[in-house]
Amino acid sequence: MMRITGVLMIAAVSLSIGCSNKSADKNASVMVSKQAKVMIPILQKNGLFRYVDENLKPVIDKEFAHASKFSPKGYAFVYDKDFRQGIIDVKGNFIRDFSDKKYETYDLGTLTLIEESREYEKTLPVWKWDWNILGSGVDKTATFSDVTISVLQTGQKIASKTRNVEDYEEGISLDLNSLDENHFVMNEKLYEIKGDKVKEMADQIYFTFTDDKVLVSEKNGNAVFYAFDGKMKKTKELKPIKEITIQANGKSILLDSLNETRYVQRPANSNLLKDIKTNEILPYPTFDKAFPITFSHLSDEQISFLNKVTLISSVNKTPYFILGAFNYGQWKYDYKYVDTKGNFLQSIEAPDFFILGNIGEILWPESERIISPSFIEKGYQVEKIKKVYNQENLFVIQTGKDNLPSKKGLWNSKTQQWIIPAECNDINVLDYQKMIVFLKMGKEDGSYLYDAQNKKRITTTMYKSVSADGFATRQIGPDKEESYYIDIFTGKEFKE
Repeated sequence: MMRITGVLMIAAVSLSIGCSNKSADKNASVMVSKQAKVMIPILQKNGLFRYVDENLKPVIDKEFAHASKFSPKGYAFVYDKDFRQGIIDVKGNFIRDFSDKKYETYDLGTLTLIEESREYEKTLPVWKWDWNILGSGVDKTATFSDVTISVLQTGQKIASKTRNVEDYEEGISLDLNSLDENHFVMNEKLYEIKGDKVKEMADQIYFTFTDDKVLVSEKNGNAVFYAFDGKMKKTKELKPIKEITIQANGKSILLDSLNETRYVQRPANSNLLKDIKTNEILPYPTFDKAFPITFSHLSDEQISFLNKVTLISSVNKTPYFILGAFNYGQWKYDYKYVDTKGNFLQSIEAPDFFILGNIGEILWPESERIISPSFIEKGYQVEKIKKVYNQENLFVIQTGKDNLPSKKGLWNSKTQQWIIPAECNDINVLDYQKMIVFLKMGKEDGSYLYDAQNKKRITTTMYKSVSADGFATRQIGPDKEESYYIDIFTGKEFKE
């Protein structure tokens, strides 16, 4: 399921426990809101983790092979020497004992949803054995997965499924879209929260536009759109199509290779849909307006371009469409713009709208619209641009020159300035408010934390990885690593 805002995709650590004492869970959640903020997992000299307060004084009388930070609801992952997972509350009591099960949670308002999963081998009936006709072996088993999703506070089971992993059957997970404080979509179902209970409202919800609270379901192979304000109100029913015929200066042009993707798509999130009542063609991502199929007074150059169009995008909340024709010589799209009346335009204003490729790089706007070539080092060209998550004006720019290694920088398109010049091997933004980044430079063996706002290096220690919550991994020998938490703002390491 894809969440659509101003971004268009061309083509998806939390806690979890099972049923437990209702009152005990609520007490733990309340207590942690006051205490968990100062409970830090520290790596001791013996190689085990222990929870301490801000003064590094132990607050839980237990040690673990590994331990996570506490969630806002008051639970933490812990692991034993065999890396079996368990869950504890702020007093160190086990909510889930160590086991080979995996847990995840999703905090949803007053409730926490929990996913519990386990994989195991199971002997198949003889008619399902995999006979190897080229060899002597017979595979009599398959890998199965059991997944259960429930409410942490009450133990209410929401969904469960057992599947044969090797059959590539679709499973269930905590991948959800929250519509408001009382409604969410998960595993193609719409749910309502009433008090401490979760109630299913509708199924076969395959696509959501959460900003506008639009839900998309399926019926007889068509996509059915609903406006949602606590109730589902049908607005239109659309048929998926793969090609359209347009009229250009009175002549027909068939566009039959539109918006192709490597991924299999359902009718409900197809790239082109036709209204079964009006026959209007509605392009992705929000299918909010009809694409013009008649163009007049076109130049030969415009007609030639239309013949090569393979991408049509509807720009959200505007009367514009973006047309793309792939330029194989430069290995990028060439773009033109039209409005709902079929007028060709020189340019459009859509500053928060992006078309992304399969690996998240920006295809539109063209790189020159984000950064002028005058800001790029002489001889280098922009190879890829990636938008920093949840930030309109911050971009990681990758540049390249001939066969030399690529270089990356952090760019602010609003101020038209480099926050970090394109001199890095890699950049990972950990905190965009204080501009804390994880940098790799040149041939250095590892990366370090850098305060881009104050332009100063935070850590002298080099790390293999650092996550936004401060979990860091460091190489301490040819074949040995060490992992522990650090403060990403100061570089303080929580280890003895």
